[in-house]
This record gives sequence, structure tokens and C-alpha cells, in this order.
Amino acid sequence: MSCLKLKYHQSTELKLVWNKKALTSKKSDLKRRSYFLFGLLQKGYNNVVSSNGNSTAQKRKFIGMELQDELNLQWYDVSARNYDPALGRWFNIDPAADVLESSSQYVYALNSPIIYLDLDGELPILINGRTSSDSERGDSSYWNAEIIATIKGSGIANPGGTFHYVDGNRGADQYYAYNRKTGKGVWKDANLSTKKALTASSRAAGGRIAASNDFEKILAQLEKDPETGKIVEKIQIYTHSRGGAFGMGYTSRLLQLIKKNSHLFADANNVIEYILHMAPHQSNSINGNKGVKTFGISHTSDILSGNDIENADNVHSNVGNAATSHQNGSFVKELNAFLSAISSQGGATQEAIDQFKKTLEEMGIKFTYKEK
Repeated sequence: MSCLKLKYHQSTELKLVWNKKALTSKKSDLKRRSYFLFGLLQKGYNNVVSSNGNSTAQKRKFIGMELQDELNLQWYDVSARNYDPALGRWFNIDPAADVLESSSQYVYALNSPIIYLDLDGELPILINGRTSSDSERGDSSYWNAEIIATIKGSGIANPGGTFHYVDGNRGADQYYAYNRKTGKGVWKDANLSTKKALTASSRAAGGRIAASNDFEKILAQLEKDPETGKIVEKIQIYTHSRGGAFGMGYTSRLLQLIKKNSHLFADANNVIEYILHMAPHQSNSINGNKGVKTFGISHTSDILSGNDIENADNVHSNVGNAATSHQNGSFVKELNAFLSAISSQGGATQEAIDQFKKTLEEMGIKFTYKEK
């Protein structure tokens, strides 16, 4: 007899679907459930349709959340928080509550649980710029805590909850004769050097080498479709300062490797959704990667950034001053507006760009926007 496959949908039903070799192709419900809008089960409408299935599968209930019945509290496990449908209340504070100005600590998925219940999700890759110590290389400590919290709380799913950090303050060993004293304990890997990171072209070459080294590690972090085994999770890339040119090379090589290994992906032409450069240093030497939507944000008082990136959308905003405008933490407001627009519009669409600009205006930020 053929095995049964349980398909889970974003509706309030679990459906039993027979495969092609099954005795019948008819779909049948294991159990029908009706809910109030806040998740409480309605009485009298929830009859068992089939005795098939198991207790583990039937723990998946309202919008697919797993019911936690260990202590008979009847709470739902919603990733980072617990939810009580009887009260319609959360029992954990949103870790990004102080960052998402347009939302509330009591809100789930920006008030759109069906839209943002995206089990595929996206993996953020963060590429740092010039570091103040070796401990910051390819590490979360380089990034302002609010930048990380804004990405985590964007409403864009990240099923593994993982970030991939990359050190962009490196050049390629086999190119360029520029040198800088770095002291003892300098971190480096094969064919990469911190001594040759002064030029954009050197960092771009270093980025290509690093992407080759990182590719298998990135693949291991991406979600796969449980039926096909194909990778369905997308990638978002964020860079800062020197990491911009490095990220250009890194993205270029990732695209080549994705194409070469296209059989691993459900849609190999749509893996990297966008790359966002914050305060890109030597930005006049950076080009947008073909096939990837590229955005650059710089501050008008920042003397280390400000030129347009070729083949990209460029935003120049009047935020901060000469002392602070190059720091990655000074981009929290723009990043928040950008990700809110991406989330609500379902991707880096023209509608999202229009909303991004509108939100910046509502924040009182003066800016110019040059579309690609």
C-alpha cells in the first residue's frame, strides 16, 4: 500500500493527500477547525472527519502554530514568543519592540499573520566594513544592536533564526601591492589578506574568494522543501562601508555558484532578493550585480561615502553629522523604513520603493532618491 503524505496548508485545515500510486486521488480532511479571529477555537464546528493522522500532526492548529499542551496552558508556540488565544495576549515582549516604530510590541507579523507566515523565509548575510579590532571581523559585535534587531523584527521570516556574518575588511592576497600594518593575530583565510583592503577592486576580488569559501556553509543554513529537497529560502545581503565593494564581489561569485548548482534550488534565478549597501565606501567603484536588485544609502554629511553606485537605486539622506553619519548604527531609521516596505509589499517591488520613500517623508527625513 502506498504511503500517505500529510500536507500542511496556511489555512485552518490539515489535509490528507494521496500520492499518484495511492488507491484514490480524493483529498480528505483529517479534521476541520474553525477559529475566532484572535485564535480561540469555536465550539460546535470542529468535528473529526477522519480517524487517520496522529497526535503530533494535530498539534498544528491556528495558522499553523503548534499548540503547547505540556502544562495544560493551551498556549501557541510562535517562534520567539508564546501566545494565549483565550486572552488574545502575548506572554513575551517582542525583542524588537523599541525598534519598529510603525508597529507595537503586541503585534504579530505586522498585523498580517497570513502574509508573513512564510516558512521559506530569508537568510540575512551581513558584510562588515573596516573593523576597530580583529574580534569584530565577521561577527555580530561589529553591528549596532538596533540594526540586527531591525532585521530580526522586519516581519520577513527567517526560519532558522540565523545570520551569516562576513568580514568585508579584506582584499585578495594575489592582487595589489598596498600595505597597512595590522599587528599580531590578524585574522585571514586562504588567499585573503587584511593588508590589501585599501582599494575597492582588491576588496571585490577578496569577496569573490570569500564567497567560494563560504558557499557550502551558506547552503547548509538555507531551508529546503521537505518534499522535493530543493532549497526554497532566499538571501538578503547587507553591507557597510568597505564591505560594499567586498559585497559586490561576494554577490557576483554567489550568483555564479548558484547557477552552477541550479539543480539544488527550487528557483535558481530568484535566490538573492536584494543587496543593500549602507554608507558604501568608494561607491563610485561599485556596480550593482546583474539580476539582483541593488540599493545604496548614504548620508550627505559623510565624507567617506556619497557617490552613486552604478546600476542601483541610490538614496542620499540628511541624517546624522560628520562625526556619526558613517556609523552603521546611524542607518536604523532608513533600514526600518526599507524593510517595512519590503515586508508589506511582499518583496523589493516598485510599490515597496514608493512606500519606502513615503515612509522617509513621514519620518521627516530629507533625502534624494535616484532610481536605477
